[in-house]
Amino acid sequence: MRLEYQGESRWNSLGGSSLTNFVQATGALVGPGLPDVQWQPLPFYTFTALVRLPDAVGGSSEWYLTNGGKFWSLDRFGVAISAMNEVADLQLTRQNVTAYFRFWCAFTHAPKRYIVLDVKDPELAAEAHGETDPMLKGVMVEGYGPQGWLLSATVLCAGEVQRRYFRISAQGDVGALEGIMAMLPALMNRDRKVS
Repeated sequence: MRLEYQGESRWNSLGGSSLTNFVQATGALVGPGLPDVQWQPLPFYTFTALVRLPDAVGGSSEWYLTNGGKFWSLDRFGVAISAMNEVADLQLTRQNVTAYFRFWCAFTHAPKRYIVLDVKDPELAAEAHGETDPMLKGVMVEGYGPQGWLLSATVLCAGEVQRRYFRISAQGDVGALEGIMAMLPALMNRDRKVS
């Protein structure tokens, strides 16, 4: 099963002059029998969208950021995201900082890849919010201060399910707070001792 970023809103087909600009900028093959190029706005940037070019045979999609008619290919090192943070108006708020975190984790794999294990369905997320088991909670804003946002999230990293804490600066830099985490096996052992 192929895991791909789903985004925060509905995907729309790219068409008209935007599609023409995309083809000219990227050399993408489009047309009958090929998947539609799709886009969705990113809630933490102004006038910036994420563009997805699905693979015609079910492989991994190609991903681009677009702003002002230009297209930047997303890489696994976060270079395009860092560049967009300089060019576009990044506006992180309590309502969208979790969306930015999911986006950053989906497209930045170095030095470590964090796969966010999250419940995004509003009804299920409301139920998970009241959970006492921290591993079942989704991405949560823990606080805000001069250094930026503090988030906690259940992630898959290096083959282990962990509850990690992350700091996100106002400029969009994401960093894991090392030494502050809970691993699933440790929590399971703790629960067994209590029983």
